[in-house]
Amino acid sequence: MNANKWPNPLFNAIQVVLGGLLVFGFFMFMIIINVRKTEESELSVLFRILANYLQLTTVSMSINSSYPGAINSVLIPFQRFGGSTETFLSIDCFIRDSEIKGPFDSNAIFKLFLLLWLPLIIFLAVSIIWAIVYFIKPKWIKSMIRNLVISFISILFLMHPKLTEESIGVFNCVEIEKGMKVTQIDTDIECYSTTHLKWWFLIALPILIIWVSASPIIALALIFKYKGIKNEKEKRIFEYFLILQQGLKPDKFYWEFVNTLRKIFILVSLLFHKSIIVTVSLLILIGSARLELYLKPYKKSANSKLEFLAIMAGVATIISGVIFSEKNQVQFLNKIILAIMIVINLKFILEWLYLLLKIYERNSKILLIVRLLFSEFQKLEISVNINHIALLNFYRFV
Repeated sequence: MNANKWPNPLFNAIQVVLGGLLVFGFFMFMIIINVRKTEESELSVLFRILANYLQLTTVSMSINSSYPGAINSVLIPFQRFGGSTETFLSIDCFIRDSEIKGPFDSNAIFKLFLLLWLPLIIFLAVSIIWAIVYFIKPKWIKSMIRNLVISFISILFLMHPKLTEESIGVFNCVEIEKGMKVTQIDTDIECYSTTHLKWWFLIALPILIIWVSASPIIALALIFKYKGIKNEKEKRIFEYFLILQQGLKPDKFYWEFVNTLRKIFILVSLLFHKSIIVTVSLLILIGSARLELYLKPYKKSANSKLEFLAIMAGVATIISGVIFSEKNQVQFLNKIILAIMIVINLKFILEWLYLLLKIYERNSKILLIVRLLFSEFQKLEISVNINHIALLNFYRFV
């Protein structure tokens, strides 16, 4: 990482603290929403779709981010919030300035080590908060076990893309000279050297096995095992995983795990050549969009449509990034692709806000404003449909 990218140490320390509090606050917000509901919550469904949208936007931008300055400045906050590698820039700088690396060969390896334990660290912090709440107001917590289990599942769901990205990213290599490749996370470590393989085996591999692979598989197995169970105790266990299946049709309980696989496959494709990355990512997204249209996994058609828009927004983001990265740009084509990308993303945001405010009908004035904005975007539906047809044709061509 270039030296000019490091912010002032004091300013960076403040960023780390405030950023950490903000992220932890978001985690607690999502946890509280899921803990409070013993039955399906439309609010939780919408926030899960929003989280998937932000994560997908992040992954799409990581493939190529050669956008105009104004557009890039708008997309970067989405990228940071979605959990891109730039999210941990301040932590990188803080570790470097503090010269913290412990027994590891570099600051990057130390950061990866922290990531290995981060789900447990966050869970411990959340557990302490629940213990304090229970000590002050016991009646606020009906079941401590339930709160802790749901908290742990929520943390893993929110952190899964980041854990996947960082553990797979260990094998991202860059060629600094002919025949000489170094790791992207630390250019002082030669690719596939003894040091590289040692830390991958000791740190990155456990992240991949425990957090990225085993956790979703165990969750899916438990949901499948206790699906349809009438026994009170087993029904309670099934409800622990409500965050991963609420809003879905009973026979489509696995859909969130399909979304997880989609993100993993796209992140794995980042290890290959740029042209392969774009092609594979588009095929995965278009394929999952067609699968979503075919299965219609959500009970409410509005939620299925919203998630379809999220996927198409990822497709448009990738295509526009590729076009803007070309040397021989066609300005008219750039404007059309950019307009499509903006329309799809804005349409998703407005539809999400509209569905959110419909939950709280009492906010009638705000709902009216959003409804008016939403109706204006209905006329742009044809643009989205045309884009969809074009992308499907591209899919068939490839």
